[in-house]
Amino acid sequence: MIRLMTDEKDFPVFRENPFAVRICGLREAYGTAARFALFWRQLSSEGEAVAWLSSCDGDFTLDATDRADFAELALFLQSVGGRACLLSYAAAAALDIEAEERLTILSRPGEGGGALPTRPVDYPALYALLQNGGEATAPPPYEAWYPDLCHRVRHGAAAAEILREASGRAVAAALAAFLAPQGALLSGVAVLPEERGRGLGRRVVEELMTRLPEGRPVFALARGEAVGFYTRLGFVPAGEAAVSHIANA
Repeated sequence: MIRLMTDEKDFPVFRENPFAVRICGLREAYGTAARFALFWRQLSSEGEAVAWLSSCDGDFTLDATDRADFAELALFLQSVGGRACLLSYAAAAALDIEAEERLTILSRPGEGGGALPTRPVDYPALYALLQNGGEATAPPPYEAWYPDLCHRVRHGAAAAEILREASGRAVAAALAAFLAPQGALLSGVAVLPEERGRGLGRRVVEELMTRLPEGRPVFALARGEAVGFYTRLGFVPAGEAAVSHIANA
């Protein structure tokens, strides 16, 4: 059975994967009272939690164990509606959902120095860099992106880093849009096109990782050449993710 989650102890804080980080990171930012952010868990007939879901404005994330009832999950996603779902590639296959995108999951042990320090974020500069980073990092319209990310940063549920030249021009950025008790998820790395090839992507990611709380693994979801970028930074492939349109379920 699938039930709404309202108690923090019901969340998958013990699971270290990017899907659980997204679910718990959304809760860290907005709690369980916001009408646009909803959370569910699936219980087996023995009462064991076997899957967890979140929805934020119609975008779903699913973290499912191999004991999940995928037939029930498929019916649930169809009934509640929404735009898309991020889940493991194995879960998409079990749900018989077509994977519109197939991504490599990468992970690296966290090496931060403790509590995340408060640091102002230049949101216009960050947004401009992410826009120039290509399709993989392209953010939604600023009017929707800014209040959401600003709220996440204020609540310690997201962090960003920007590299600047001596002149002050912003040339590279890295964003972890989800921070949770069990890890962090990098969601965007961008370098100005004319400044690529100078190692700025590596530098900005390394700088951001030094600011993340110590001991948390850091995850990334990558496609194409980005996989090589992360492996050169010490990230290790850890499975595959899928982005699926719920309408195709």
